[in-house]
Amino acid sequence: VSDPLITCTVYDERTVNFQGQIVSTSRAAVLANASRGGLATSLQGPIWWLYEDETLSNRRERLNSD
Repeated sequence: VSDPLITCTVYDERTVNFQGQIVSTSRAAVLANASRGGLATSLQGPIWWLYEDETLSNRRERLNSD
């Protein structure tokens, strides 16, 4: 998410809490994008969300290669 004020919290290993809704990272990305005027109906959550300035996708790849 390009806006650091838009956040979500990990709920379990497959879902996050975004604005009180338990959803996938992809659904949370769609909702976050919509809150900024975006029209996308599908987004890849792991490339959309950051953790410590790293996309979740890159983080998973890096950790799995160690």
